[in-house]
Amino acid sequence: MISHVQKVVMRYFFGLIATIPFLTSGQEYRQDIQNISLSGGLSQNTITDIIQDQQGFLWIGTQDGLNKYDGYEFKVFRTEEGDTSSLTNNYIKSIAMDSLGHLWLGTQIGLTRYDIQKGSFARYLTQEDPIMMDLRWVITDVLIDSRGLWVGTEKGLLHGKSILNPQFKLYDGIPEEANILQMSSDNTGMLWVVTEGGELYYLQNKTFSNLPLKPWKDRNISVRCMEYFDDQLWFGTNEGLWSLNLRELAINDWVVDGEMMKTYPNPVELFDVQSIFKSKDD
Repeated sequence: MISHVQKVVMRYFFGLIATIPFLTSGQEYRQDIQNISLSGGLSQNTITDIIQDQQGFLWIGTQDGLNKYDGYEFKVFRTEEGDTSSLTNNYIKSIAMDSLGHLWLGTQIGLTRYDIQKGSFARYLTQEDPIMMDLRWVITDVLIDSRGLWVGTEKGLLHGKSILNPQFKLYDGIPEEANILQMSSDNTGMLWVVTEGGELYYLQNKTFSNLPLKPWKDRNISVRCMEYFDDQLWFGTNEGLWSLNLRELAINDWVVDGEMMKTYPNPVELFDVQSIFKSKDD
């Protein structure tokens, strides 16, 4: 069980798992950086998603397998050729956990559920599924809320009402051709979706609406990821970390602490935020 994972973890494109101090409005966050790489047992250096289970273990998705991390060592899971009870694909794009403690893994080719207690995989939304035509089998994100299972793809948004036996349908309100980057649910239960073009959608009364708020529209900024915590939507971009206060609809552009900029060998890399994760530890 992990006892030393810090409060906010950001994954940058070069594979560093870190908590980084940011300064904004007079606030400062504590620095605690740990570099976890191939030499420490990680299956691959490009980390795509991170989640923490109820026992405190970290589950880390990469482009070459699923990693379970106890704070000291890794256990790696990969697809096994000819074995339909293994991972669908090694390229993990997204990880979500349901109320039963199962992991749902969005991959480059379909969706996989992992039963942690039984240690078994089950495959969904494979290339053979009729709904997955036209490259829709590339799963970009997975989210679970009271309405069921949401699956973002490179060709629109899918929804399954039950986590026990999900029957997926394409959900209206977001363009079918939209490449879903990431989804997040706020403390009111509202679902937020951001697409590749930086368009932000929210689900209200079973209907999606577009929020015409793009503070980066006049800048060459690409949204990499989005998460919700502390009453804000947090966006990782190619130009650092942004947050949207949902009460005031105010945007903040967080900047890296100056002292770290001086000491880090390639500070430009600190601005490309690919994933954001807040652990359960205070």
